[in-house]
Amino acid sequence: MFPLQGNAYPAEHYRLTIPVGTGQSRRNFEFDPDTGSDVTWLPCRLPGHPVPPTVPGQPIYEARRDQIVPNNDEFCKSLGGRVNKKCGYPGECCYTLEYGDDSKSEGVLIRETLTFGDVVAEFVIGCGYRQTSDEHLALLNLISLGPGMLGIPSQLHRHGIQNVVGHCLNGTVDDRSFIFIGRYQELRNLPALKWTDMSTRKGLYSHQAQLNYGGKRLHRSVDVYFDTGSTHSYFIPRVFNQVIGEVEKGLRKDFIKTSESHCWRSRKPVPDVLKLATNNLNAFNFYFGDKLYSVEPKHYIYAKDGRKICLGISETDSRSRDNLNGIGDISMQGKLLIFDNEVNKIGWGEGSCNAFVPRPS
Repeated sequence: MFPLQGNAYPAEHYRLTIPVGTGQSRRNFEFDPDTGSDVTWLPCRLPGHPVPPTVPGQPIYEARRDQIVPNNDEFCKSLGGRVNKKCGYPGECCYTLEYGDDSKSEGVLIRETLTFGDVVAEFVIGCGYRQTSDEHLALLNLISLGPGMLGIPSQLHRHGIQNVVGHCLNGTVDDRSFIFIGRYQELRNLPALKWTDMSTRKGLYSHQAQLNYGGKRLHRSVDVYFDTGSTHSYFIPRVFNQVIGEVEKGLRKDFIKTSESHCWRSRKPVPDVLKLATNNLNAFNFYFGDKLYSVEPKHYIYAKDGRKICLGISETDSRSRDNLNGIGDISMQGKLLIFDNEVNKIGWGEGSCNAFVPRPS
């Protein structure tokens, strides 16, 4: 089990600390965990490539040319169309990764030693020399927990670890967030878990679901994936338009729109603006067959600046993510999520993250 620092709001991130390297070069780096991608990368310097910007107080990784993964390696081939054939030196495995918010990361695959608990082994990761579009992306180290060949769970599986990953994101300030890789049975106080089939065909943990708002059906079938790399949830336009319509109807009595997109201000001062808002809203319910994944109002609305509340669901570009709707950090709080790549199942259960933490052995 690996502890996470941070929260969905107000921090808007979770961080996982992983040792990188061996001997005197070993250093701890803080990573953003991302179940919605399959390449782990750090901004880094590599001779012969652009130098990424430095961030005060954040170490930058220094790579060597003898670490480079050749372009005929199986890991490089697994990138498919994301291989960038126009970069660097001949024979390098260069990549261009595109994310749902139009951000990009360009880099070269390298081999480096990472430490995950008792496993100290060589992994294939990205040396990211250029991050564009999203200023926040340039500050990240990103660790992939996705199902692809380059994802950390798949690479750990080569070292005898069960190909299962899961997490619990804190639903309250007193909760401890964590990620685990391997046997979820070692967690304690497991709730009654609900399981549904999982598709990893698009390199994501996804499945089709019916979407309801309270008892009202909005869509008979939407494609949904789980993405810890995003603070917000993201819905494609035809889904988002119905969602925002229902939210605005619920807030109309006690709130007015602000100039800030998808934010509202209470008509009069109240002791708890979030409570006022959530009392007027219903849950968004995803039905995976007969299994319910419920997103309560407090997990898609957040308070901001005293009397203001904002929607924690954004509209994604209709061209991105192959028409998929992403469930982000805000809508996974207070739940244990399990992605079992060995049987292609997604499991979840409600409860306090503190209750699931294994007792010290």
